[in-house]
Amino acid sequence: MKIWENLFGKLRTRSYTYKYNEKTHSETIDYIDKKECSVCSHLEEIKIEHPSEMLSCVEMVKELIASGNFEKLKSNFELESPKTEDGYWQDDVMYYSFRCKNCGQEFSLCCETYHGSGGSFSRGR
Repeated sequence: MKIWENLFGKLRTRSYTYKYNEKTHSETIDYIDKKECSVCSHLEEIKIEHPSEMLSCVEMVKELIASGNFEKLKSNFELESPKTEDGYWQDDVMYYSFRCKNCGQEFSLCCETYHGSGGSFSRGR
């Protein structure tokens, strides 16, 4: 794993494939220069600390999906109805994951609504 540790800083700006050969005990990393995606590179992580921030993030994700440049992967609620008719959240922990159709980058919106401890909108799952 030395090669991994030595090159960790460079991995953040490049796509890579890591391979470990069991027979020869060798490591290789193949790099592919990663270009910024014109569709999703502007999206930044958001820390959710208040219910209104969760609703704002839901609206943002709804607009992203409606643009046609993103597709839903998995969720436990629908963007059109994050709350019930009674005004309660659909679930105690709500999540919505989706990806950019242009580059394949995955994003997730996750929030713990039962205790109100917050959540985030971030890259990855």
